[in-house]
Amino acid sequence: MARDDTNLYCPKCGKVRACGVVKYQEAKDYASQPPSARFYRKDHPDLQWFSRVRKCRRCEETFVTAELEASFVSELARLRDDVARMKQELELYKAVAQAATESIGRLSATVDMLPKQAL
Repeated sequence: MARDDTNLYCPKCGKVRACGVVKYQEAKDYASQPPSARFYRKDHPDLQWFSRVRKCRRCEETFVTAELEASFVSELARLRDDVARMKQELELYKAVAQAATESIGRLSATVDMLPKQAL
């Protein structure tokens, strides 16, 4: 591990590996990025971060990391859990709605079989 390397999760290796910093201008996939590594969202001014291009020393994958306030990581994890829960509930609601649609169809067919005088 070189002096300036940091042990980080490499998205290609899927493991924590020694990763070095690469200048945006030297990283072919990110050379069009502005020279500043500080970013923020205009629609969310409290969301600000410092960005670095990293390169895994093992597989040579180049990727971007973002340094931001830790509370945003907790918020992201909570929001991911909320979305996963909503997806599960949606699947349940879809199944219930499908069952209701089928029941209404059967009921409608039964009503159609009744003599008109009975209605």
